[in-house]
Amino acid sequence: AAQRVLDGLGSLAPRLVFSPGNHDPPRFFSGFGGGNSSASTSNAHARSLSLAPGLWLAGWGGSATATEEGVPVWPGWPLSEDENAAGYAQLQRALRGGGSAGASFDGPGPGDSLLLLPHCGPAGAGTTVVTAADPNNPSSPGMRRAPILSGSHHLSALLDSRLLQRQCVAVVHGHTHAGVGLSSLGRVPVINPGSLRFGRRFGLLTLRREP
Repeated sequence: AAQRVLDGLGSLAPRLVFSPGNHDPPRFFSGFGGGNSSASTSNAHARSLSLAPGLWLAGWGGSATATEEGVPVWPGWPLSEDENAAGYAQLQRALRGGGSAGASFDGPGPGDSLLLLPHCGPAGAGTTVVTAADPNNPSSPGMRRAPILSGSHHLSALLDSRLLQRQCVAVVHGHTHAGVGLSSLGRVPVINPGSLRFGRRFGLLTLRREP
């Protein structure tokens, strides 16, 4: 099923970049710069990709543990919280010019702009908070008594750094179907375009180079 989705999306654009989610096959996480890449399709998990001169994309797949009133309700998958923390630490180290042993984040330089493409968005952003009664359908009526917090604290810690606040132009994520919309952490926009399957939502992001 996942391959059919990729094939369909690949027919719409000459280049497709994706970060695998917590419902995708384990082979999408095999090795760093993961499985299922081809000439026109790039798996961005644990790697950086050049989009244009001075603009890079870095991805990280899977999800963090989601909680409701402090109690876990959705387990993180397929990576542990320690693995997520190590992955984002490797990205920060690479951006500082220290290399990224264990991942393929090498490429972006200190003066380059960075677009982050995690599957799971950052904790603290409204786009990772589920207030809808049905967490899969943002169009359904009703509110939860207590919200589900589905964001990654390790990603938030990364975005809190001066380096990322300066270089990151946006975070584009999925995972939280009912969190569709725009938020921000510091000066960094956080965008959840929503789910095509649940709610028929999508987003378009246009980046323009400042003179």
